[in-house]
Amino acid sequence: MAVADLAPPNPEVVALRRSMLETSALVMQRQRRLEQELLRANERLEALVRDKVALLQEVHHRVKNNLQIVSSMMNLQSRNVSPAAAQALAECQGRLRAMALVHQLLYESSSMAEVDLSDYIGRLVVLMKGTYEGPGSGIGLSFSGAGEKVTLDIHRTIPCALIINELISNALKHAFKETGQGRIDVRMRLDAAGRLHVSVSDNGCGLPPDFSWDSGAGLGTQLVPMFVDQLGGVLHTESSSAGSRFTVALDPVKREETDDQ
Repeated sequence: MAVADLAPPNPEVVALRRSMLETSALVMQRQRRLEQELLRANERLEALVRDKVALLQEVHHRVKNNLQIVSSMMNLQSRNVSPAAAQALAECQGRLRAMALVHQLLYESSSMAEVDLSDYIGRLVVLMKGTYEGPGSGIGLSFSGAGEKVTLDIHRTIPCALIINELISNALKHAFKETGQGRIDVRMRLDAAGRLHVSVSDNGCGLPPDFSWDSGAGLGTQLVPMFVDQLGGVLHTESSSAGSRFTVALDPVKREETDDQ
């Protein structure tokens, strides 16, 4: 077939092709613009996240430092008060150290929202050993349960930390008055249902026959049940002449949160 016999291009087809090419170019241009805008938005979001992370780190760091400052002031004040007042200040210092350690771990954590409870208890035990197991002390303090992986948010870690601190402090204060020697063991485990059990036991003299958490005899007997109730947990108390055991059972996550998931 001769070239002259070819039909001229259809103007409508030519126009349609031109329109399709222009539309395709426009779509690609808009796509590149959207990709650039998305990239800039992601960069701004990442910058905001970095700023918030830095701010949270600074908050936890400052809270920890402020608690340590208050604790140091109490230590200075205890030198000029009666022995009973000095003992009360020392117990308050222990509670401040327990809370400061929570903020220290949050500061070190990548999430800054949850605390590894096993890591926390292990470090709290080391901290309290350094405070109470001085030269000549015959009281040992140990922790078992490092293999369990349990994380708590700050709203549950603080009361849990104060419970453990209170139970250890009470054992150190009352369990070995006669001998001055013994052991305190802190244990943590998860049962088959995922419920957390934290226990503090000693081989001391046991509890008085008339002991009751409702007696309000000391601040510790008021704080422990209050914090257990705040966590929605259950407190079990066992005692004999061979020693005492206190066990707190609770859900690592609030039941309301679990039900919503």
